[in-house]
Amino acid sequence: MANIKQISDKDMLDIILDIFEYMTLDVNDLSMVYLELSSKNTREFDSVIINMLNYCISNILNHIKYARTRDYNYVDILAGTSFDKEE
Repeated sequence: MANIKQISDKDMLDIILDIFEYMTLDVNDLSMVYLELSSKNTREFDSVIINMLNYCISNILNHIKYARTRDYNYVDILAGTSFDKEE
């Protein structure tokens, strides 16, 4: 196992992005199970939760995709933030 000080910033970012991607895919799996279970009941509340989860999952995966390209300007636009320091 590599010493944490030996890991480059790029590798560390890739590790973090991998973790977020796996977490998002786990949430996606859970939402699919929830969708399957809620299909037996047609409650409006269930569809709101499923739509919200799908929206969040899609946004997170888009952020990860563009962060992997290192197109930080596009990531800033998606997140509504900026890494540029204006002084």
